[in-house]
Amino acid sequence: MQLKNIITTNQSDIAFIAGNGINRFPNNPKAISWDDLLMKLWNSFSPDSYKEVPKGITITEFYDLLDIATSKNRSTNSQIQKEASRLLSDWKFQNHHTAFVRKAFEINAPILTTNFDLILPTCLGLKQFYTDTKAFTDFYPWTTYYGNRQLNYPTDGFGIWFINGFVKYHRSIRLGLSHYMGSVEKARSFLYKGNERKLFSGKNQDNW
Repeated sequence: MQLKNIITTNQSDIAFIAGNGINRFPNNPKAISWDDLLMKLWNSFSPDSYKEVPKGITITEFYDLLDIATSKNRSTNSQIQKEASRLLSDWKFQNHHTAFVRKAFEINAPILTTNFDLILPTCLGLKQFYTDTKAFTDFYPWTTYYGNRQLNYPTDGFGIWFINGFVKYHRSIRLGLSHYMGSVEKARSFLYKGNERKLFSGKNQDNW
């Protein structure tokens, strides 16, 4: 079944997940690359020199190596996130970004993105909203999104939600394995309480 047919058939109950692939499509000289971002971070914070991400390791692992190389200074991790935020803030949207977000807007579907940049909300001039300001934290800013109206839940309609943090709050940016494991543990605390051990059977399992 073609993608267009899938979207049309399920448009009343659908959400989109966008990763860095949307920034690198189509293959053009201006494509945005996580590899290039990490190389710039390496060159800024580590004495070791690399011209490219070594073959055989993931981008997340490559960041972890940078984290280890600079582990003597505890404040460096925050400085790396701040520099990543600065570099990402210069990225600009292209026509295919606008077409994608406009389609999601037309069918009132949420977008969940693993990207840190603000390319997607910027292309339609969207505003920032909060579902709960009391629960907001710049480390896990999961209660904020970009859209055109106030929502109570991500499933209520169109909005752009940042799963792994975003540039406005540099401490939220998830770059390495320890960052992602921290997010998993934080999410788990919303779903399970006390000594509940069995996965997906906690009292709060519907608290997504």
